[in-house]
Amino acid sequence: MQEKILLFLQEHANAFWDAVFHFFSFLGEPLVYMLILGWLIWNGSKKKGFAFSFVLMFSVLVNFALKMIFRHPRPFQVVEGVDGKRLSTAGGYSFPSGHTQNAATFYFLLFTRSGKLWLLPVVTVVVLMIGLSRLYLGVHWPQDVAAGLILGILFPLLLFKPFCRIYEVKRHRLIFLTATAAGSFALGIGCYAASFFLPADFDWGDIHKFALMTTGLAVGYLSEAFFGEFSTDGALKIKVLRYLLGLIPVAAVYLGIKFLLPGFVWLDMIRYFLVGVTATGLVPQIGKKMKLFGAG
Repeated sequence: MQEKILLFLQEHANAFWDAVFHFFSFLGEPLVYMLILGWLIWNGSKKKGFAFSFVLMFSVLVNFALKMIFRHPRPFQVVEGVDGKRLSTAGGYSFPSGHTQNAATFYFLLFTRSGKLWLLPVVTVVVLMIGLSRLYLGVHWPQDVAAGLILGILFPLLLFKPFCRIYEVKRHRLIFLTATAAGSFALGIGCYAASFFLPADFDWGDIHKFALMTTGLAVGYLSEAFFGEFSTDGALKIKVLRYLLGLIPVAAVYLGIKFLLPGFVWLDMIRYFLVGVTATGLVPQIGKKMKLFGAG
């Protein structure tokens, strides 16, 4: 049945649907999340931005862990007649769909964070289209998308409010951040070290990168304990300015290291760590000195 669904989509593929589903697949990729998260972290509620960041990162890491446990091949790898597209986004194993799970987590978090009922049908359509795009592109099975959708919805429901409560108590927040930084760092380094001993065809995906990004986010948030807290209040023009200026160092780290020093796994891990620590630590602290952020 799963193969029939994929082959049906392949038979009806054309340039128009290619463009549509490439677009929706793009909406489920890290660049989009980083652009939106930048606004939320620097200009929105700090408590909700904190919770949003870590619910998403935990979803990402659990997805990679499940992929390594189940190790299902992707449809284009095993089904004759299924032509895989957008293969640059199809690293790692197939089950569950990372695009679907993380999109469900991210966009339903947007709905949860806003509390605006009209946003629910919008994010529902976007998430379903992202899941469908992964079937159309031949990089996931229907079961991958279904599992990703269920898991993606569960993460905001189970973790968003508890993480908000953790943020409200400074002692709890510091304990959580310290444990998260240490745990995600150990996960990233452990996976990288293990890659030298496991079979060459074992696919780690990007778990080591996003583990180090999680470490960077936690370290950046911890910097407030040493350099003082910041406020995200301000007029709209200040928020727009701090957002645009904040994107410069994040983009410089994310793109610059990859462009100048490509090809090394450990450099990618450093790059992702620096993206996290820049977003939650460096930008606010420098911005505070520039009077773009208020004192907390």
